[in-house]
This record gives sequence, C-alpha cells and structure tokens, in this order.
Amino acid sequence: MSFFGFVPPTFKNFGKDTKDLFKKKYDFDNQLKVINRNSGLTFESGAVAAKSGDIRGYVKFNGATCPVTGARLEGELHSSADQESTATARYDNKLAQGLKIAAGVSSKAKGFKKTSGLVELEYTRPHLAWNSTFRTDLETHRLEETISAGADGLSVGASATVDLSNGAQLTETNFGVNYAAANYTTALYTENNRDAVTGSYYLRVSPTQSVGASLKYDLTKGTRSWTLGSDVRINPESTGRAKVELSSANPSAATVSAAVETRLVNPNMLFSVATQFKVSKANVEATNVGLGLTFGDF
Repeated sequence: MSFFGFVPPTFKNFGKDTKDLFKKKYDFDNQLKVINRNSGLTFESGAVAAKSGDIRGYVKFNGATCPVTGARLEGELHSSADQESTATARYDNKLAQGLKIAAGVSSKAKGFKKTSGLVELEYTRPHLAWNSTFRTDLETHRLEETISAGADGLSVGASATVDLSNGAQLTETNFGVNYAAANYTTALYTENNRDAVTGSYYLRVSPTQSVGASLKYDLTKGTRSWTLGSDVRINPESTGRAKVELSSANPSAATVSAAVETRLVNPNMLFSVATQFKVSKANVEATNVGLGLTFGDF
C-alpha cells in the first residue's frame, strides 16, 4: 500500500467491512422490488410486508443530475410515516479535488422530532479525511465533526457531536484506530460517547469467502457481546452468509442467522431468504424469516 497515496477512511467507516458483513442481507421483512438502471440513473420501487403486519411501499432513486446546478440527486420516499424519507443533492469534486458537498432533507432523522435539513462537507486527501455535518429542524441544531489521519493502511480518528440548540454543548465524543491491508481489516473504536468499546476484524480468506468477528464491551452495563460471521459465493448464481451472536447478558442462548441469495434465469429474478434462530440447550426456536423477490437490473 502506497505511503504517499494512502487516503484514510472517514471515522464513521472504521470497521465498515465487518459492520456490512453482520448487517447487510439480513432482511426479515418480506419484500418485492423492481430495479431499473439507465444512463447512470438507478430507480427502485417496491413493497414491504413488515413483521408487524403492516404493508408499505417505497421508491428510491440515485444518479439523476439537476440540469441547473449539476448536482447529483438521490432520495427515497416511503408510504409509511414510520420510515425515514430523504432527498439529497450531492456536489462531488465540483469546487476542489477531494471536496464533496451535500444538502438534503429528512422526515425522520435520528434525534429529531420533526423534518430536518442537513448540510454535509467531506474533504479527503492523502493522509487526511474530514467530515462535517450540520442538521437542524429549526428548533434542534446539531453539528457532527469527524477527522481521521493515517499512512500506509493505519488510521486514527475521532468524532465529536455538539448540540447548538442553546449555546454550544458537547454531547458525545468517540475515537478509534483502523488498519486495512490487502486482504484484511482490523479496527478498535468507541461508541455511545465512549460507553462501549468494539474491536473487529475482517479477513478475505479467498476470492469467494470472507470471515469477520467483533467483540463489543459495554462499559456502563459490564456486558460483552461477540459476533462471528462469514459469507461465501456458493456458485456463480448463489451467495450465502451466516453469523452467530453471543452475549454475556444471556450466556445460555445464542442467536444464529443465515441469508441466501440465488439468481434465476427464467424468470429473471433474484430470490433471497433470511432466517434467524434462538439456540439454547433446551431447544431451537425460529424467531425471524424473510423472503425477497427482486426483478429488473439487480
């Protein structure tokens, strides 16, 4: 890895490979979606039958260009008010190399009771990555700052959140370290205002398989949770992944999840299924299952 050309990840992306391995594709709602791609524009529409029994629809788009400003437009709209609908305009490398600017609106951002707007700046260059996000709903104002610096795969970073609603009050700080090599990534970082510490690793075992693990220690509760998972390309049309989660808060049981995706030729469709089980000495209990059907340009 080049010393002079290394650009560190932003702080929020420390341990990203492991986070994605344990989160993505584990969808336990039943979903039907259609994806269309044309001239750089991606349009997705779908319906979701949630575990609660509610049925909701949504549309997503990405890659549209505003003819006036040249901004790249993206967003999503949900029929349910419980889901977050967003619209964002992004200006990438328009003013300076490595500078990205975004402005948007959200109906249900975390920590805000009303529709809020945001302005985000991100600047990356060799050895430095900086991100600043200001969000407001005209009553609550919040500023989030992150910075990371590094060389030759090793990065250190920190984040700070400031509540500007009544003066300036520092509400949260976190820090961490991340190391990325050609086929593996390790990370150690704090969360929830340094109330929890997470260590993780991600290893690309072969071109068709990856494994990862994380250990999270909650300093306030004194509990530890451990997750181990893997994904594998079964054949050119199918992929699978599985994970097991253990917690010192409930040492007699484990949560096991699995997800499989298969591409079909006739009809042209991506079929996915995700399952979750609670495993103990006494029994194995199925707790979640979700099916997905995707048509179009998936």
